[in-house]
Amino acid sequence: MAETANPSIKAPAKDPLFVNSLQKGFMVLSAFGAGRQHLSLAEITRITGLEKSAVQRFVHTLFKLGYLKRNEATKLYSISPKMMDFAYSYFQSDVLIETAQPFLVEAHEKIGETLNLAVVDGADVIIAYRLPSRHAVSVILHVGSRLPALYSSPGLAICAFLDPASQEHLLAATEIKAHTNQSATSKAQLIEAIAQARRDGFSVTQSQFYDGDISVSAPIMDGAGNPVGAIGLAVPQSRYTLEQARGQLAEIVVGAARQTSSALVLRERT
Repeated sequence: MAETANPSIKAPAKDPLFVNSLQKGFMVLSAFGAGRQHLSLAEITRITGLEKSAVQRFVHTLFKLGYLKRNEATKLYSISPKMMDFAYSYFQSDVLIETAQPFLVEAHEKIGETLNLAVVDGADVIIAYRLPSRHAVSVILHVGSRLPALYSSPGLAICAFLDPASQEHLLAATEIKAHTNQSATSKAQLIEAIAQARRDGFSVTQSQFYDGDISVSAPIMDGAGNPVGAIGLAVPQSRYTLEQARGQLAEIVVGAARQTSSALVLRERT
């Protein structure tokens, strides 16, 4: 399959306020990613599907603004550190991260395993905040990592408490495929995983997207009873069984998620 830029970056139908040139600029930026850190103009053109002349203009502008850098020897472009300004602004201004932080830290002190705060974006979950494991062997992800929502414990925990229409939309947007030999491979399996998470109040997954990982997550709810994120613990199955994860980790993530939910509701009311 040919590489493409972020498919979520597309123009809405018949929107007179939508700025197409800005959309194309973001398409150029989204061409860079894992395995595509250094790109030529020809590669950016192929990945974005834009005309070569347009790519030249956008790349030149982004380079002059400092958001792209260029290796003068190879003529390849890459994302510059200036792009981190946007991530920093997000971390400093996001109420969910600020509210959840102390409860994540408290939970991390209890268990010492990898703790994540995740949010849904389209059909994916994004790791918005992360406290790494104290152990040498751990599940390696980074802040900003994307996973298919319904193949992740945080995504299932969030989806379980969405309204039926939103659940169906997320199911329809999910590419159902075997990421591992334990992945759900049918819509019926995903629906049952969502229903189980709803019954339990938390979700547990094993090797759904990455081999060898177990993840337990619980949803964070706002004052209207809507899931706005999830707190998850991720551990390697070399250190935990599925039963141990359910018995030992679920209580920790559910407690942290409930504390975060209560603090979030309190903030909404003040």
